[in-house]
Amino acid sequence: IYGSLSRSETSSKMTIGKMNEPAEGSPSRRQEVMMRRAEKQQDVTDWVTVTFGSTQANNIAEQATRLLEEALETAQAAGVPVSMVTKLAQRVYDKEPGDLSLEIGQVGLCLLAVSAAAGVDADTLEDAEVAAVRTKPAHYYHTRYLKKIAEGVTIHG
Repeated sequence: IYGSLSRSETSSKMTIGKMNEPAEGSPSRRQEVMMRRAEKQQDVTDWVTVTFGSTQANNIAEQATRLLEEALETAQAAGVPVSMVTKLAQRVYDKEPGDLSLEIGQVGLCLLAVSAAAGVDADTLEDAEVAAVRTKPAHYYHTRYLKKIAEGVTIHG
C-alpha cells in the first residue's frame, strides 16, 4: 500500500513501541491484544448473526459491501471528492482481484493510518461503535437494511 520496508527497516520500526517483557507464564502484550481482538470479532459476529441471520453474517460479499459503505462515508467525511472515489474504483476494478486475506489486512493498516492522521484512537472508536449498536433494538437495523435492499445497495442472500 505505502511501499515496502526492508527487513532491517521493519525490525527497527517494530521495536519502537516495544514494552517490557511480561512475567513468566503471563501473556505478552501482543498476545493480550490478539486475544482481545478475537473476542471483539466474535462479539461482532454474534451481533450480526442475531440481528441479520447467519446467511447475512456469512455472506462475504455483503459484509464487504457494508465495509465499502463505511469506507466511502469515512472518505466523504475526510473531504475526499467523489471524482477520486470514481477514479479509484475504476483503477481497482481494472485489475485482477487480490487475495481477500491480504486485502483485509491492508484495510486494517489503512484504518490505523487514517486514524493516526485524524488524531483519533481507532480502538476507542471501534469499541464505542460496538457498544452503540447494542443499544438499539434489532428492528432499527432491519428497517435500515430493508431500505438498503429497496435502494439496490445490498447483496443479500
